[in-house]
Amino acid sequence: MYYMVSPCSDSESHSAEPKEKLDFNFEHLRNEVLKYDYELEFDSELILLFKDEEYNENVALYPSGKILYKTSDTETAENMHKKIVKIIKKVI
Repeated sequence: MYYMVSPCSDSESHSAEPKEKLDFNFEHLRNEVLKYDYELEFDSELILLFKDEEYNENVALYPSGKILYKTSDTETAENMHKKIVKIIKKVI
């Protein structure tokens, strides 16, 4: 579903790109994510920004399916990725 989580050039975050175009309703995704241990930080048509309360780090979701994890720690990013992908799978 996604390519491997990889560090961004700024080294302060990691990203994951979908292998193919994902078809989901952005509002539905927001509502589904809020059912779990995430706090909504910012909501627009271009980005959903959540705080993952377990890891105390931010995760940004884009309409393209791209995910950005605001952490420099690869293991944390990978664990956050596993959690959020389970939720994304529920809405596609």
